Order: sequence, then structure tokens, then C-alpha cells
Amino acid sequence: MSNKTDKIKKIKKNVLGRYEWDDDKGNMIINDFMQVSQIAEQLKNCDERAFAAFMSLIKENIELQEENIERGKRLGRLNKQEAALRKADRKAKEE
Repeated sequence: MSNKTDKIKKIKKNVLGRYEWDDDKGNMIINDFMQVSQIAEQLKNCDERAFAAFMSLIKENIELQEENIERGKRLGRLNKQEAALRKADRKAKEE
């Protein structure tokens, strides 16, 4: 098992499994950039460590979302190419 999967398992067990929070409310907040910005400002002013962790998590989340979007685009292009190849293959078989 890699270090990344070990790290993920430890975070799930020791952080997510230990604390309770309203996940729906949290998702509403992180989808509202104004609230995220306000939270970042509050953390910066009162807890530098929490601010650094928060910003790193936000950055990682954004990078993962961008990566997923890019993968989706690539998959869409590949599906179109595959469909065109199948269509050309059917035409070639008919002839």
C-alpha cells in the first residue's frame, strides 16, 4: 500500500471518523465563494495554522476538480473518436 493511501485511511479514521459535523451545511458553505473567503479571512486573523491547512485543502480540492473536468473532456473526445471509428468500421464492412 502506498503512503498516499495510508495517509487517506488515517485521515478518514482519525479525523472524519472522530468528529461530527453537518456535511450538507459544509457543502453549502464551500460552494459559496464569498463565505469561503470570509472564513479564510477569519482564520488568517485568528489562527495561522488553521488558515494554512484550510487554504491547502481548498487548493487541493480545486486541483482535483480541475483534473476531473479535464479527464471528463478527454473521455468525451475519446468517446467521439471511438464512435466515429465504429461508424467507419461499419461502413467498411457494408462495402
